Amino acid sequence: MKFGKILSAYFCGILLSSGSLLIADDSGSYANDTESSSRIPTNEPVEVLPMECGTLANHYGPFDYTNYEHYSTKLQIVEAEHFTPNIEALVSGNTTYVLGDIEYTLRTFPNHHRALAAVSKFEFQVEDAQEQIEGGLSPECFFKRAVAFKPLDGVVRLIYGTYLHKKKKFTAAANQYQKALKINPNSAEVHYNIALLYLDTGKTTLAVEHGHKAYELGYPLPGLKDKLVKQGVWGTTISQN
Repeated sequence: MKFGKILSAYFCGILLSSGSLLIADDSGSYANDTESSSRIPTNEPVEVLPMECGTLANHYGPFDYTNYEHYSTKLQIVEAEHFTPNIEALVSGNTTYVLGDIEYTLRTFPNHHRALAAVSKFEFQVEDAQEQIEGGLSPECFFKRAVAFKPLDGVVRLIYGTYLHKKKKFTAAANQYQKALKINPNSAEVHYNIALLYLDTGKTTLAVEHGHKAYELGYPLPGLKDKLVKQGVWGTTISQN
């Protein structure tokens, strides 16, 4: 089994909010970005890390979540203390408060997919979220750090897009989804989520186009299709021009 598919299986079933935005299934349809990074133009602008988001330098790491050696030799050391099941579920911290442990994890592995997924839900699910955020890094800083560290990690782009989508930053969300599609144009998850975004912003034709593509690629949940059927547009013929 390819390392990218192992990551996909490990990362499966992360559900945001009410379930309208879903990242990942266990199909392996978003593989390790090293398999698809050649699709990105080499003249893509470098992601500049804003000063308020700190530096990527760290006393341990930073390590790459998509690097097999880092994943297999360093990850367990970090997760054992700083990304336990309770932390991932945003229930309680282990060595400190929840966001403090997640911050440790993301300073060590800036593109840690599951920790970023937890961050994407944090301010919507944790009662004292703003109190925990004050004085530290904002949730969006963690994403900016991740894309500065590994700009060709398509899963980071996808999770970042869903976070921005939930924040109703639709233009910025579309930008991240589009970058994710450049990295992995055959990701059912990205097509599904960008279709939801286009539906939310009234771009029905694009929603139908990406919706059809998501289901052609094997996306398992019917929510998007149900919405498009309800609007009477699911059967719309998609232009190939």
